[in-house]
Amino acid sequence: LGTEIDVDKALEDVGGNRFHMILIAATRAREIESTRRIAQHNNLQLKYRNRTISAALQDVEEGKVGREYLAKLRTAR
Repeated sequence: LGTEIDVDKALEDVGGNRFHMILIAATRAREIESTRRIAQHNNLQLKYRNRTISAALQDVEEGKVGREYLAKLRTAR
């Protein structure tokens, strides 16, 4: 099944602001979902096997994504 997410570690990695962590995870989840749809369309194997939001939080916890995603949000407006 899915991997346990250490939310406290993820929160620490983004500077301790829960709102920022949620924004970062939501942005990453949208990217993952978009990638999944493209992969399914092209009959490719998927990188993430767990739920989209869990995969996004795992990426935050592992340091794969961080505060730079807040800049993505600002430029996307």
